[in-house]
Amino acid sequence: MTEINQSTATLKKRLFGKTPCCDLKHTPVKRIKNHKDYNPIDEYESKHSLLKDKENLKCFNEDGTKKGLWQMMVTPASVTTMEAKYFVVPFVAEFYCTITSIFFCAPILIYSEIPYSLVPPIQRACIILSCITALASFGYHMTIWKVLSSVDAGLATATMFLNAYSLVSAAWPPHHWLNHHLSWQVPLTGIVILFVWNWERTSVLSVRMILVIFPFAMYGYAVNACWMGLALGVLGLSSFAIDRKNWLPGHSIWHLAGGLSLWSATHSATVRNLPSSSSIQ
Repeated sequence: MTEINQSTATLKKRLFGKTPCCDLKHTPVKRIKNHKDYNPIDEYESKHSLLKDKENLKCFNEDGTKKGLWQMMVTPASVTTMEAKYFVVPFVAEFYCTITSIFFCAPILIYSEIPYSLVPPIQRACIILSCITALASFGYHMTIWKVLSSVDAGLATATMFLNAYSLVSAAWPPHHWLNHHLSWQVPLTGIVILFVWNWERTSVLSVRMILVIFPFAMYGYAVNACWMGLALGVLGLSSFAIDRKNWLPGHSIWHLAGGLSLWSATHSATVRNLPSSSSIQ
């Protein structure tokens, strides 16, 4: 018990106390190398493990005991948006982010224009995954529970990957290996497993994976001449980044623009794969 208390106290000290390299806002102190207690190792750890420390600290109770699984799951997420919490209504943590989450369902509107039977399997999967992501996002922003934060991050990343793959594969011949169902099902399953395995630490993981996927998505938008979807995607991710950097509250814009970008991507890929004899009513 003593070791756990000491570990928790150390985390709290590193997070909330002053260190040789950082002040309380975790910004570098001027002329830190002249500080009598300066240590390059402390500086590196302070800059690169703050987020991990925050997430680890939330795994402990005030008395130093480790939280149970259920407690950890419903603990408030360590990374949230800039929107004021419980400001509009007392039972919804982030009201505007919650109601705008529904825009991730936008791809389902494709069925009002194109018959279900004409929509290829990968685009159907995109639509289903987008709707599931919308539900997860709705639940997360309503509660800001850690477990729903991880589910939201994982599903959003998986949805972005699948839509990017859908766009790229639509530009290739039907019998190309990119259009084989295993070519997208295997990596999609891998992404889901990766997020489940790392469910306690998904905030940085999702950002890194999105940075890898987005150039792939941009190529897909370009080869399909889906310029509106590309513009909306850039706007959405920019708003996400601005909010994550705590510059301006823009997460709701990410929901709006991101959802419409998903619709544009799925619609473009579906239309491109329609049989030449088919017409959209």
